[in-house]
Amino acid sequence: MTFLYISIVFLLRRQWTIACILYSLAVSIKMNILLMAPGLFFILLLSVGLSQTFKYIFYCGLLQLIFAIPFLLSNPMAYIIRSFDLGRQFFYIWTVNWRLIPEHIFLNRYFHLSLLLIHILILFYVCRYQWLKNIKKFNELLNYHHNYILSDDTIITFMFYSNFIGICFCRSLHYQFYIWYYHMLYHLFWSTNSKDIVNLLILGLIESSWNTYPSTFSSSLMLHICHGYILIKLLCSLTIQTNMKKNEKKVK
Repeated sequence: MTFLYISIVFLLRRQWTIACILYSLAVSIKMNILLMAPGLFFILLLSVGLSQTFKYIFYCGLLQLIFAIPFLLSNPMAYIIRSFDLGRQFFYIWTVNWRLIPEHIFLNRYFHLSLLLIHILILFYVCRYQWLKNIKKFNELLNYHHNYILSDDTIITFMFYSNFIGICFCRSLHYQFYIWYYHMLYHLFWSTNSKDIVNLLILGLIESSWNTYPSTFSSSLMLHICHGYILIKLLCSLTIQTNMKKNEKKVK
């Protein structure tokens, strides 16, 4: 996660090339970073336009290819299959979030596809009706970067929000995966109209769920209830600092 956070720092500094290279480096270490890819895509699209966005995506892909060269030269099929084995099964004994369902459902492909579908639908809703809610036409989207500058709050929220949606619909969360998002919850929570006391209570319950070993029906259910509460609050009452019009930018 270190490279990811350094990448976000460079996003906030609007140093897009370095930010994307660091993001790609983070992905090469741990693929869960891809959960933030939708957020990064829209940050770039709204900040530099479509053509420049694809340029930065190319940089990310090129770096992945460079890292893969030794393995592709040695055993390309094994590398591709094992690196992108999205159909691999997780061990039920280690799941933190799905102990509330029987193991045969946990291992069922249709269950996995259902989670993926819900994930995509929620992302689509968030992108269209929250992140792009003030953009009515496709042409406005393509020209947004000519008229506005994304606020720092917008950049951070896009990345964290995108990641959290992915966490909510993961096929399985194992104990070490808590590091993926626990330090992002504070920003997300206090970007909604949820009361401070409720936020602290929910954070405590999430901590308790992750510290229950082995996980139980109750701990998994509690984790989903907490995630669901946060997601509903984000969907219904997310507030992001207004993006600045370029002609309003102060010259220092």
